Amino acid sequence: MAYFDCNDADYQYFYGRQALTNQLLHKVEKGNFLAIVGASGSGKSSVLRAGLLQTLQHQGNCEIRILVPGEYPLQNLARAFVDEHAERLDRADQQAKAEDRINEGAAGLRRLVQTSEAGRVILVVDQFEEAFTLCGDVAERQTFFETLLGALATTDTSQLCLVLAMRSDFVGKCFEQHYGGLAHQVESHLTAVLPMTTKEMSQAITEPARKVGLGLDPGLVNVLLEEVERSPGGLPLLQYTLKELWQRRQGHQLQLETYLKLGGINGTLDQRATELYESFDADQQRTVRHLFQQLTQLGEGTEDTRRRVFLDNLISEPLHPAERVQAVVDRLADKENRLLVTGEVVSKDGTAKRRAIVDVAHEALIRHWRLLRQWIEQNRDRLRQQRRIEASAVTWQEQQKSQGYLLQGLPLDEAMQFQKQQADTFPLSNAARTFIQRSRRQRQWNRLKTASWLIIPALVIVGIVEHNLREQGVRADIGRIDDNQGGSEEKYAAEDLVRGCRRGVPRPEQNWLGNYIGERILLGNCRSLTRLDLSGADLSGADLSGADLFIANLRDADLSNALLDDADLSSADLRDADLRQTNLSDANLSYTDLRDASLFSANLSDANLFSTGLNDAHLDVADLSNANLSYTNLSNANLRGTDLSNANLSYTNLSNAVLLETDLRGTTDLTSQQLTGEVAPHLCNVFLPNTLKDIDPDRDCDSDKLSQILAKRYGITEEEAQRVRRFLGKSLP
Repeated sequence: MAYFDCNDADYQYFYGRQALTNQLLHKVEKGNFLAIVGASGSGKSSVLRAGLLQTLQHQGNCEIRILVPGEYPLQNLARAFVDEHAERLDRADQQAKAEDRINEGAAGLRRLVQTSEAGRVILVVDQFEEAFTLCGDVAERQTFFETLLGALATTDTSQLCLVLAMRSDFVGKCFEQHYGGLAHQVESHLTAVLPMTTKEMSQAITEPARKVGLGLDPGLVNVLLEEVERSPGGLPLLQYTLKELWQRRQGHQLQLETYLKLGGINGTLDQRATELYESFDADQQRTVRHLFQQLTQLGEGTEDTRRRVFLDNLISEPLHPAERVQAVVDRLADKENRLLVTGEVVSKDGTAKRRAIVDVAHEALIRHWRLLRQWIEQNRDRLRQQRRIEASAVTWQEQQKSQGYLLQGLPLDEAMQFQKQQADTFPLSNAARTFIQRSRRQRQWNRLKTASWLIIPALVIVGIVEHNLREQGVRADIGRIDDNQGGSEEKYAAEDLVRGCRRGVPRPEQNWLGNYIGERILLGNCRSLTRLDLSGADLSGADLSGADLFIANLRDADLSNALLDDADLSSADLRDADLRQTNLSDANLSYTDLRDASLFSANLSDANLFSTGLNDAHLDVADLSNANLSYTNLSNANLRGTDLSNANLSYTNLSNAVLLETDLRGTTDLTSQQLTGEVAPHLCNVFLPNTLKDIDPDRDCDSDKLSQILAKRYGITEEEAQRVRRFLGKSLP
């Protein structure tokens, strides 16, 4: 059910829309604005991409930039000017610069367009209706429209052409306000994607089949044409039906009998989706229902539409755990089923971090899968309430978790009731549950503050009660950690114990009075986690900034993507810990045991690693810039692509370490003795300081030997080892 895209592979099978393509091409050549409008399932994205844009691509002398608005249209507009084939850090730099320009409004977009080396920029906004359905920020939507239309008005027609494609039932939305001239442009330059004629539809069916040597049973084409004519917006259903016929073909023939067994145009998708749903076990079926309901945007006076959602926002422990969600998504999105599509986007903050995103393959599935329609209609009100709570939680997070954005009064009561009653059917995300919990605490605190002014003696009572409640909560959190039962409870308990530390609250042993006042004014505990046993704990993504974890046992713990900046981890046991993409900047890791830890892409910039045990550690592409590594043991460590700029390497043990594509030019106190001898590190494609010119930076580029070391030490697969061999082969002089 995917559209025909802007590439040669799809273009050669795209038939039936030549007349419309020529019409669109003529309008783009003569003007600078075009609005392509059609019903859902009319094929507007296909004629836009495989028809108009691919033809322009063949003609050359133009640069095509495509975006879909999504939840954050301004960010996605900036991303349209990023080279997706560039290296990760280059993409991050390009994204940041493009966002700076877009923040300047129309003038910034105009400058981006004018830097193009091509004769003309064709800026395409596909699925334009998402600016209304997914972007909930009215101010951002207004700015997005004004930026597009403002740049169009101030840029020469020969330099910029703006092309919009949207569902016809959203055209009226464009006329509700002026929107910087959008209403006038749409009204004056609208081209409708009308249903295909019988001749065009026949070409779309028969010509691709003829190209690959397939025959069609007598009468099959006529039956298909008749059913499509009775099914408005039925092109996605036709496409899916033809795919099923091809998969069940007899030799080189598409058969009418097979088509009838499938249930025709309207029955094929419904039948296949139901068969696939019923092939899952009971728990997986519950997750399938959860996924499709979350991926449906409920219409407000319009039809329901698709809703792109980050993969991690579809996870809701323990009802829909990450492993099951990933497995179900993978199966629904594989090439045999194609009910879902997946992709990646750069995170909103403009960093190089990319997040997986999930979407329904086509809105035809939402309209024609009867089971899904039943789920939506039965649960529409509950889904709306769930979305309101989740949206409020997102706003709270975007506003730096300001207490002014917490729920109060009746909305909080309704959210708490929903969480309690719908926990097993419509579970809230981890972020939303935290949001409600914080709102409840704020209400309790507000009630205490309101009552405190009544009588002075009550202040003392309130203080005692609040202190006892807080200490009770602290003891409960410590108890949950001591129970060591795994799951998310340990993570939430640890975060709750140190939430105030990152806000500057001193620990009780440092300043009792300062801690007492700070915890209450800044509304966050700051307690020591010294010597606590967190071995094997799931702390992935936890915010433990500024935490005191001195001598803590974190062996085998999952700390991937966690925030541990400014934390004190000195003398802690982190053997075999998962620290992938963890932020340990400015952390104190002196004398810490990190043997066999995985620190892939971890941020250790400015960290104190004095006399730390990092032997056998995985430090691939980690950031160790400005770190103190004096007397650190890095023997047998994997330092492939590690950033060691300005790191202090005095007396660092590098014996048998793997230095592949590692830049040592900016390090300090590195000596030749550390890179030579019987147990010298393995060097390949290494950049050395000028003071060490006598050492060969490629001395160990023996592809078989080094790839075997990587496989033996770090457990890489044979396929990955082959890639290393090929890479090393290219690196050899």
